[in-house]
This record gives sequence, C-alpha cells and structure tokens, in this order.
Amino acid sequence: MKNFKKHLFYCFLIFLILNCNIYTSLANENAGSSSNSTESSSAVTPTPSQSPSPTPSTSPTSKPTSKPTSKPTTKPTASSEASSSSVGSESGEDLHQCAPDYFNDFSSSSSFDIGVSTSSNDPYECALSSSNAVFSSSTKGNFAKLSISSTGCPTSCLSHSYSCSEISTNSTVLDYGTYEFKVAASPVKNVLTKVYISSGGKSQYSDIFFQMNGNSTKLTYGYTYFGQTTSYSDTLTGTDFSLEQVYKFIYTSGKLSFYYNNILLQNKVESSIYNGVKLPTPPMKFYASVTNSGTLKIPAVNLPAFSQFSMFNYTSDMCSSDSSSDGNNWNNNMDSPLYYFTSNCTNYRPIPIFNDTFNDGWVDQSKCLVQFPNSTNNMAQYARIGTSIGFALNNANNYFRLSFNSSIPINRHRYIMFWINGGNQGYQSLALYLTNGDKKIGQANIGDYIHGSLQKNTWYKVIIPMGKVIINPPTIKTYDGFIIQGTSDAFLDMVFMDDIYFSNGTVCVDESTEVPYYHQGKLANGASGVYSVNNVDFNSTSKLFRGFKTIEYQLFQGSTAVISFMNGSINTAELDLMKLNFFFIPDPNYNNQNSGNDFSDDLPESTFYLNLQMCATVQVVGNLPCVGLSEYLGGQVPANKWVELLIPFADLYVYPNALVTSLTFKTPVEQHQGGFFVGDLQFGNFVPPHVDEVDGSFSFKLSININLLISLLFFIFIII
Repeated sequence: MKNFKKHLFYCFLIFLILNCNIYTSLANENAGSSSNSTESSSAVTPTPSQSPSPTPSTSPTSKPTSKPTSKPTTKPTASSEASSSSVGSESGEDLHQCAPDYFNDFSSSSSFDIGVSTSSNDPYECALSSSNAVFSSSTKGNFAKLSISSTGCPTSCLSHSYSCSEISTNSTVLDYGTYEFKVAASPVKNVLTKVYISSGGKSQYSDIFFQMNGNSTKLTYGYTYFGQTTSYSDTLTGTDFSLEQVYKFIYTSGKLSFYYNNILLQNKVESSIYNGVKLPTPPMKFYASVTNSGTLKIPAVNLPAFSQFSMFNYTSDMCSSDSSSDGNNWNNNMDSPLYYFTSNCTNYRPIPIFNDTFNDGWVDQSKCLVQFPNSTNNMAQYARIGTSIGFALNNANNYFRLSFNSSIPINRHRYIMFWINGGNQGYQSLALYLTNGDKKIGQANIGDYIHGSLQKNTWYKVIIPMGKVIINPPTIKTYDGFIIQGTSDAFLDMVFMDDIYFSNGTVCVDESTEVPYYHQGKLANGASGVYSVNNVDFNSTSKLFRGFKTIEYQLFQGSTAVISFMNGSINTAELDLMKLNFFFIPDPNYNNQNSGNDFSDDLPESTFYLNLQMCATVQVVGNLPCVGLSEYLGGQVPANKWVELLIPFADLYVYPNALVTSLTFKTPVEQHQGGFFVGDLQFGNFVPPHVDEVDGSFSFKLSININLLISLLFFIFIII
C-alpha cells in the first residue's frame, strides 16, 4: 500500500508540474500579445491598416470600419513592425492629360469675362471698365486691346484717377502644362501689363505671372502661393516690350520654368518637401490686365495707353490618376479635408493630445512664449471652449513644440487634427514638423489644409493625414512629437490652438438614437422656422433630397435661416452630435474672391469659399460663437452635390450638459452667394466605443487554476 501511494504521489507531482508549465506558457503568450499596450486614458484609436483606403462617398457610413490590424493605446510604444508613411507614385501608373489643351487667338469676346469694378469688389488702384477692353483684328490677325484711361475719372471711376481693364477666360479650367502668350505691352511709363493664370482670392490667392512695366527693359515674373508672392526681375537690355513678344512658362507639380522668346530665364523654381518651396495648385484660369503702378502718376499726354494680346496657348502636361487637379479633386482626394468627413466612419474615439490640459505623457518644450487663454483671464477671446493654448512666433528661431514621453509608430494614427486661430495678426504661413529627438523628420504645410493662410481672429479646423507627411529619411519608423513654426523669418505674433487630437476618422452615428428635426421634407419634434428672416423656404421643391422637400436658404446678408427647438429639447448630456445633409448651388454672378473654380456646367461638382456661419443658441448663455462652414471643411465647401456631415457638439462651441434652443445659418456678405439647401437635420449619439475582444484564454486559464486546486487537494488526501 505504501508503494502504491508513493507511485500515486509521483504521478500527481508530474501532473502538477505539467499544469504549472502550461499555465506559465499561456500567461507568457498573453503578456506577449499585450506587450505593445499600456494604460489607456479617455479614448482609443486604432493603428491604421496597410490596405488601401476606401473610395470616398458623399456621406459617412453608419457602420464602423473593419477592426484595425493592431491594438492602439494612448501611450504608444515603439513597434518594429511600423512602416514608413512616405507616399510616392508607383511606376507604371496610368497617365492622362491633366486637362484639355486650349488655344485662343482673341477672335471673339465670347470666350472671356471682362472685369468691372464695383464698390464691393475694387481690386486695383484703377477702376476696371468693360469699355476699356476691345476685341478687334488687323492684317496681322486678331487681338484684344486693353487700355487705361483718365477720361471721366474720378467721377465715374469709383474715385480713382484712371479706368483700366482686365479679361479672363470664362469657362476653361487649366492645369499643369505649358503656357504661351503673345503680348505687345504699352510703352507708357507706370502702365503695368500683366498676363497670368490664377486661382483663389484674398489670402487664398495664387498665381503665376509675367509683368511688364512701360518704358522699362525690366521683365518681372514669378508666382504667388496662397497670398505670398515670390517675384524675380531680369533686365533684358535692348528689348522692346511694345513689340509683340512671346512669354512662356512650363508649370508642373514640382517645377516652374520661365521663358522669354523661348530663351530660358535664369530663375527656375523647384518645389519639394525638402526645400519648403510651395508652388500654386490647379485648377487655374487665364487673365490679362492693363493697370497702373500703384499711386504713381501716368503722364496725361500718353493716355489712353494700350496693350495688345494676340495669342494664348495651353498644352497640358501628363498627370497620374492621383495628381491631376480638376474641379472635383478637393472633394474626393484622400488628402482633402472633406475626405475625413465623407469616408468610412469608425467606432474608435480620437485620442487627446491637448484638451484644456495636456494628456498624460505630453509636455510643452516650446522655444517661445506660451500662454493658456480661458474665460477667466485677459485673453478670453481666444478661449474656444474651456482653455486654449497660444504661442508667440516673433522670429525665425521661435517654435511651438509638444513632445511625448515615448516613441510613437508613424503609421499608428491616420490623422492629427486641431483648431487654429491666427489671432490679431493673421495671415501666418505655418508648417507642422514631426520630430524624432532633436531632428525634424517630416513636414506638412498647414496652409494646404485650410486652403490658404489664416484670417484674423478666425478659428479653422485643420485635419492633416499622417500618410501625407513625407518622412525623411524613410527608414525612420517612429516620432516623439511635433513642432509648429513659421515658414519665413517674419514676425507672426500670437497663434492659438485648441483640441489637438489624433484621430482615425469621423466617429459613426448610432442610427437607433437619431432624433429628426427636419426629415422627409418636414419639421419634426417641435422644430420651428418662424424666426427665420426674408428668403427662407421650409417647403422648397427647387432641390429635392431623396425625393422630399428641403429648406431653401438664399445666401445674402438680409436673409437668415433659423431652426428653433422646442424648450431646448436638444440636451448635450444625452446627445453627442448633429447630422446635417446640405446642398450648395453657387450664384455664377457672384464675384467670389476666394473661389478656386469657375462654376459652369462643365464642373458639376467643384468647390467654393462659402461665407456661411452656423450658430447655436443655448439656454442661460444665449448665442454661442459661430462656426464658418468653409473654415470647418478646410477652406472650401463642395458645390452642386449632397454632403452629409457628422458634427460633434464641441465643434459648434456647445459645451457638455447644455440645452440647445436653436440653430442659425447666416452670412455677413451683402452679395448673393447662391442657394443653400438643407435636406435632413438630425441629432444623435456616437456608436459605442471600440472594446478589445476578449479571447477564450481566460476561461481556459480559469479551468487550469481549478485543476491545480483539485490536484493540490488530492495530494493532501494521499499524504493523509
């Protein structure tokens, strides 16, 4: 019996050892699977998949995207599997013309718009007049004669001393390629003759130009990128600009070369992420103008003065499928801010870097003055919601820097997003640099994601795709923070930021929680439009949404659309976001200085700087600050297409636990910008946040623990 018990003892001892080994192995396996994960704070974001991103739709999907390839954290650690985010064209890519070739010999005025100055649109120190542009012909061929004159001025010249002229193509959209012009410029002193292509307006204005100053042999040429001009001057001894000469430039996404009578001029421009040079981006239009040189006087005996334009020829370059810039590119391209809103949504929440305070692990390492505006200090006007962060860029050595306490894989997050305000100075040109230790390893121009430079005292939402930040060298796989710095050594004063986050896309709405307030052509749940002013129709059939009537709001200063909600029925303690479906039809007669496109039937879907403000009102506090729709969508609003936006309440300045009583659409612009249609307005909740799946190992380990306990008890029984 003793030997039997002894053998039993040895058997159960072996069983016990085997169980312990199995448990240890499983524990190690589980630890290994979570070794790249640390404690999470308020939100979770996935590591982006390496697979191609989905084709953007006009509205976000209601279902979350597929589960990411690895598990995210708020305190990321380095990963040997992280891949570079460098982006480049693949060989063998399908090439096509960037745009149709175009030739014009100025035989007819029907191909051109003739500029006319008004009190609200007076771009020069002279008044543009349609009578100063004449299309004619001679034995040498056709031409457009543009003039500058003092006749009738200043009385009929908007108080200017001169009337002048400008023409532009009225329907042709131009892109990368070769541009040629034949011009005989006026020889009169202080008369400027200019041929150029351009897009945008005001701080968003971009162009490429040749300019001739009368009675001079100096040729000025160059380009403007979002309001910042780079110009060159060559003195061409013996040249007579009053004779017909040929001006040409070759314009690609990375290079710009200028020619005079087919002779290459000395200043050739190359653009790359490494040298920081940014060239204008298409689409473009052709312009020709004759104006005066600022306030300098033109000899009266030489007026009127004329310049003649006899040929404009555009030959398109070849573009790959993702490099051409037609009118739709801003809507559909993955690096368009709109893509963030309209591509597939996610159930992962954005991860805060700064939201009133710095998230765990983030520290300020700036080399500049840093302040924190809030409602209780003397910078309250720059506190967007709660506490913002402001930094002073007084010279080229100043920078704002945030650093994390460990390395972050470059491909962990799809986007970095934040709100930014140019403060009292405005018009700053800023770049964001990723950092790795003391090195800058990647750059993104912030102006590319607001479609221009910052207006004064205006908040913009900036959404930068991490995949568009080209890493140099590409072997670097991680970063530890970012720097924001001016692109020049100019004094830029204070810049303000708020709500800095990593994100993987728009968070989906839970359709089961949606509460409609305008749906299927009708106001619902106590919503009312009685406080709207002037030209607002809540039963419009001009533009239907899914076969139902819409709210039609004609955009001009005298008209305001107000949707009020019964007894503050929208409680932000219970709801998370607003879902808005809208359609915008621009007025082709509106001289939109910020638009990059010509709106015609050839461009059914294009973009437009729409000056439209969305303003929420809440109980107790009253009217909250307004949000510009263009500023929210990266500087441009899609035209002639239905767009669905999921807008969190915080983006409308609405704080938690508020009771929203109304939503107002209005504009400060006196001119009619077009028609804005609301097809659907609902409020709802985000889908539940992602929760990592629990595998079956927990129950297996539990059974192993029970086995160990039974074995131990049986062992004690044998001993006894």
